Amino acid sequence: MILNKRIFLGFSEVANVYTNLVKGFEKLEIDHLFITYGENIRGYNYKDKPTVYQLLFNGLSYRILHSKGPIHRFYQNLHVLVRLPLFIKAIIKYDVFIFNYNSSFFGLYDLPILKLFNKKIIYCYFGSDGRAPYLNGNYILEDYTLEQVYEISKKLSKKNKKIEKYADYIISDPNYSQFFSSKLIDFLYIGIPMDLSHIKDRNSSNTMRSNQVRIVHAPSTKKQKGSEYFSEIIDEIKVEGYDIDYIELNNVPNKVVLEKLLQCDFVLDELYSDSPMAGLATEAAYFGKPAIVGGYADFNKRTDEIPPSMYVDPTEIKNAIIKLIEDEKFRVELGKKAKEYVSNYRTPEMVASRFIKIINGDIPDEWFFDASSSDYIYGWGVSKEDLRDFLRRYLDKYGREGLFLEHNPKLADRIEAFAEGRV
Repeated sequence: MILNKRIFLGFSEVANVYTNLVKGFEKLEIDHLFITYGENIRGYNYKDKPTVYQLLFNGLSYRILHSKGPIHRFYQNLHVLVRLPLFIKAIIKYDVFIFNYNSSFFGLYDLPILKLFNKKIIYCYFGSDGRAPYLNGNYILEDYTLEQVYEISKKLSKKNKKIEKYADYIISDPNYSQFFSSKLIDFLYIGIPMDLSHIKDRNSSNTMRSNQVRIVHAPSTKKQKGSEYFSEIIDEIKVEGYDIDYIELNNVPNKVVLEKLLQCDFVLDELYSDSPMAGLATEAAYFGKPAIVGGYADFNKRTDEIPPSMYVDPTEIKNAIIKLIEDEKFRVELGKKAKEYVSNYRTPEMVASRFIKIINGDIPDEWFFDASSSDYIYGWGVSKEDLRDFLRRYLDKYGREGLFLEHNPKLADRIEAFAEGRV
């Protein structure tokens, strides 16, 4: 697969996606540059020897985080100023721009300039950067007022529409593309690239634990991931006589999480997920460890190659845990299928090659979906009960207009019906 174009990627890292994607570009010998606006708090490391620009952004973002008042604003302005020479260099040297998290060089104002210079623009969405905030547990379960959620929803809807106007391609998921209205590329066909060959098993895993089963849960946000519920269920199962070593890892470096994954039997990922195999489950799959993922979504109508995890209704989490504890053969087989899936579909080279197909315009029809027909209403990180209660209050205050779904009236109808208890 030939690509005579140079690629710029920015400006944040999520779940090692870009770190591994650039590994794929390197192996395919494609000229590229990946820049983040600061170091990731979980210790994702793109380069052992970062560029001068990367060092500058790392230092400035640290000072922004640890300063206040005029000093804080000074570092913020300096951070923006450093982007200018980088932007000029990027326009001169690079042909393709792959952005994430609604980012750009200058708050999306640079997108028309990139188009003026005939640059190809691709945006990747991973969840909360596209998902309607009123369907997002991050806002429903935390201390946000209805007014704040409305304003955040309005702002995100406006951002997504602007990006949709200038992007050549958008990679997203039907389950979190409520604010888009055009044909997008289904993220399920692209996948999360994964290469964890640098992680070694320093301690032998199961031989010292006899029949004890080790379960790992590594939440980035405890409320939304269902950590309290998972802990209660594990305690119940222990009382019933099951020997479990339950490890919960919160806000620790990614390297620590990976080492614990390598030594566990299976993973508890999320309670209310709209993806069958997101970051943690993919990392676990690399080591042949299966994951239990809770959620309300249906993936069968989208592709025959559904990532193999134990994706169950949240009410079935306890039964799923007991199944993986009791049925070792099933557990090992599921882990083997997950590992094979990652090995066959999610290596850095394979995912990078799919990006090359996108850049070349050689995209299979089945990769596309019509975002204006997306019908998923259950969001992420929140139960149906809490979501219904929130939407009822939200719609009482802001009405249908507060959904910002003029482009998808059927989805607006469904959300209203759900809030009123009619579905």
